[in-house]
Amino acid sequence: MRSIRILLTAACLVSAAGLVTAASAQTPAAAPKGEGVMASAEVTATVTKVDQKTREVKVKTEDGKEHSFIASADVKNLAQF
Repeated sequence: MRSIRILLTAACLVSAAGLVTAASAQTPAAAPKGEGVMASAEVTATVTKVDQKTREVKVKTEDGKEHSFIASADVKNLAQF
């Protein structure tokens, strides 16, 4: 559970660092791909499945809801989940 929190925090930080780098570049950058983080929340969830090939991570929250996301290539040690 702590690992998923660290994973999500790391993904947010990597995204934020990428936005700062793109904003500070002197030449116009290409249009960004993907989604940006507009808000964050701390949740507790259990990792239920990790597809190493597609990098899809499925989690189940304490209230029973299931969510999934694709872990970017920036996420290291995905196999440890």
